[in-house]
Amino acid sequence: MRVINILILLSISAFLLNCSENNTGLSPTGLSPNIINCKIYEGNCRYPVWSASGDYIVFEGNGEGTPGLYIIDTEGNKLRLLLKDEGFGELKPLDFSNDDYLIFNSWVDDFTRIYYLQPNGKNPVFIANGNGTAIYGNINDYYNIVYLPWIDLYVHYIGIYVTDTHHSKPKLLNETIVPYPDISPDGKRLAYFRGEENSVNIYVYDIETKEEKFICEVSNFGCTCLRWSPDGKWLAFNGGYTLDRKNFSKRVVWIVSSEGGEPTPLFDDPNYPYWCSPGVLSFSWSPDGKWIVYDMGTEGELWKVRVFE
Repeated sequence: MRVINILILLSISAFLLNCSENNTGLSPTGLSPNIINCKIYEGNCRYPVWSASGDYIVFEGNGEGTPGLYIIDTEGNKLRLLLKDEGFGELKPLDFSNDDYLIFNSWVDDFTRIYYLQPNGKNPVFIANGNGTAIYGNINDYYNIVYLPWIDLYVHYIGIYVTDTHHSKPKLLNETIVPYPDISPDGKRLAYFRGEENSVNIYVYDIETKEEKFICEVSNFGCTCLRWSPDGKWLAFNGGYTLDRKNFSKRVVWIVSSEGGEPTPLFDDPNYPYWCSPGVLSFSWSPDGKWIVYDMGTEGELWKVRVFE
């Protein structure tokens, strides 16, 4: 009888453990409330993107007076210039394909274009006119690059489209235009902000069923980045947001279940003013989903914060 009781207890423990591993609640295990003391790079630097290999981070910088895309390892060492702005205009890294190709934007004379760059490459390849948002899968997969097809800053097509590197005709996914959409790692869902003024929500759109799901309410006070976690279970976003809906917080990074719920702040910094800038402008998940690297807006610093143990 004692052996049977032990087996029952082990079974219950295994069941509870399995439930906790699949839990998409509001307080992720290992969520860190504090900034990790790791200043990666100081100087004009924005839009950090963690490589798919996990070995390095690319960001827009101005090292030694040379603007362009820079590369650095995840501990803040081995800084080097990857691609100069010269000839391309202002460059903004966006995302990495699974095989470590970098997707980035080029802005020049009010025109925005999307390029990809092979690992350690120096010759970018043009993809489309538009504001690139995200890529899933490998670089040569069909219809795996989600973007907003802007001709220039004043003329654009209404809708979110998907394209590829094979010069295929772009496919319309959603006939709305929303800021900062991101595609899930499996390519099946879109997440985006939608709303007006200070009444802004996060939604997830199922590409196959065309159903939209409400995730959470946020404030529009500085929301400029929305990213899926690598496992698709979480959404991270920035912005001046409050749980009491009354007072604006500092612009930090928040995390919420991709199934919906109340967001949780990843950190707080008393050095931030009560308004949105300076603060987090952009961020990126590490491939294992344990870290987020983020910039400090006008402060010109990159930091990383531990999300999961």
